[in-house]
Amino acid sequence: MRRALPFFVAALVFVVAGGMLAAATAYTTTQKTAWATAYLVLVGGVAQAGLGAAMGWLAQRAGAVLTWTGFVLFTVGNLGVLGGQLSGLVPLTFVGGGCWWPRWR
Repeated sequence: MRRALPFFVAALVFVVAGGMLAAATAYTTTQKTAWATAYLVLVGGVAQAGLGAAMGWLAQRAGAVLTWTGFVLFTVGNLGVLGGQLSGLVPLTFVGGGCWWPRWR
């Protein structure tokens, strides 16, 4: 379960960032900030924790390189999707969405 720790730490950071964004934009919420808050908490937080739990369980069979690759790709992909959506750069959103797509078998 030690290999799942980076996923859990990143999930906690994403959830806290989502909470801080929600608090900061409580009185001036826009569609983008509402979406970003939900994305941070649900995808960056909850899904990342679930992926980390799965990778920690699979770590018995998968190596550390596979676990770290999954962590980096999922985290960078989330940041790409967030950045692309908030800045209006759709290609960045597509690149971010493609980062976490599992390419290993």
